[in-house]
Amino acid sequence: MFVPLNTRLAPGEIAYQLEDSGAKILLHDSGLTQLAAAAVGNLGADLPRWSLGESQEGAPGLQDQIADAQAWDQDRDVAQEDLAVILYTSGTTGEPKGACLTHANLTWNAFNVLVDFDVASTDVSLQISPMFHVASLGMCMLPVLLKGATLVVEPKFIPSRALELIEKHGITWLAGVPTTYQLLTEDPAWETTDISTVSKMTCGGSAVPLRVIEAYEQRGLRFTNCYGMTETSPGVTTLPPDRSREKAGSSGSPSSGPTSALWIPWGRQRPAVSRERSWSPVPT
Repeated sequence: MFVPLNTRLAPGEIAYQLEDSGAKILLHDSGLTQLAAAAVGNLGADLPRWSLGESQEGAPGLQDQIADAQAWDQDRDVAQEDLAVILYTSGTTGEPKGACLTHANLTWNAFNVLVDFDVASTDVSLQISPMFHVASLGMCMLPVLLKGATLVVEPKFIPSRALELIEKHGITWLAGVPTTYQLLTEDPAWETTDISTVSKMTCGGSAVPLRVIEAYEQRGLRFTNCYGMTETSPGVTTLPPDRSREKAGSSGSPSSGPTSALWIPWGRQRPAVSRERSWSPVPT
């Protein structure tokens, strides 16, 4: 089971998630050694750490561990309902809660993305959002890998660097939040960067401001707006590009797989998705 952790958290906050999830080992980038060591130190119990780079004090290197390991010769059955990932929410009303997502959750969400966004094996996607976030994991990385497309991974978002990579690699698919797209348009290189290869732009987190919509329309591009939750792995609704201006601010219609319904106070329901409470059954 995979438990991605927010590297922007304090050691004590990471320690809470390690303990709450029942983690058996912590894998970390060599650049995060200090944070990882401090988090494990807050646990009050020993937890093995492996560095994804070379071996360091207190953390053997992953490649060394693999080289010394015996070949795995056992098959293990994995059912769709088995847990695959625990993703922690922000914990706005208390401690962060771990959303338990199954293999079916992630698989069907990926299928929905392939259909709704018309993902092709020739696509080149730029990953500029942190992969401890459900949108980066479920709406970008996993569908791209499932389709056999290309993923360009950046450790963090820097507007000038992102524009450089778009031109260098012929990026066809961008994913981000409204602020991401706004910062790209405000970078000095925006007007001179060749972004003609981009054909897909997905945006979530909030509605895209009209000024941002207009900036990209001037470059011949439109947004697919998305709504989802960590608990739904995460896709629930999408607003297609041809309606991005007409329905600006809308969360769109249900994705191809899930069924959504609006629940009204007296218990009846009508097929809809609005600003009120919506429901989406598994396995999204």
